[in-house]
Amino acid sequence: MIGIGCLAPLVLFVAGAFAGYLAMGSPGVTWGAGIGFLAGLAVLGLAGWVVGRIKRK
Repeated sequence: MIGIGCLAPLVLFVAGAFAGYLAMGSPGVTWGAGIGFLAGLAVLGLAGWVVGRIKRK
């Protein structure tokens, strides 16, 4: 599960950059990539938290 979560920042970085470009053009790439990367880090943190909770039980 963490292995999948480790790829989330990379995948969401690229997806965010693409979505930002479609929404706002060239300036949107930076914003979309940043938001996508942060969302990926949140997914990774959530996956780590879930795995930690599962391991305790």
